[in-house]
Amino acid sequence: MTASAAPPEDARVAALKTRRSEGLTFADCVAFFAEHDQDENMDAYVSAARQQYVDEGSIEVDDPTIVSVSDDGGAYVMAWVWVTNADAGIEQQCERCGDEPVTDEDSGLGDQCQANNDSRVVL
Repeated sequence: MTASAAPPEDARVAALKTRRSEGLTFADCVAFFAEHDQDENMDAYVSAARQQYVDEGSIEVDDPTIVSVSDDGGAYVMAWVWVTNADAGIEQQCERCGDEPVTDEDSGLGDQCQANNDSRVVL
């Protein structure tokens, strides 16, 4: 008995679109592939990635995660890298007024709203 050929790419994409409309998430896919694509060294690769590269809030490795073992003597471990709006060149609007760019990322306010916020007297 021969293995059946994979469906054409457009059929797979259509199936994923249907499943997504039914609630399938990327996290579901990661969990599935992490569970079904096991390698005997997977935990060692994930552990090494966490020890060498994880920087809380900047670079993170989920659990479970995807490991792609290479024939070149190693593996790729899926990680998340945090990029701020400012780093990406995306201007964020003030959370209060929505009319001016954010200048204080901690508060989410623009200059005018921040000035108004700083000048309020609390009784």
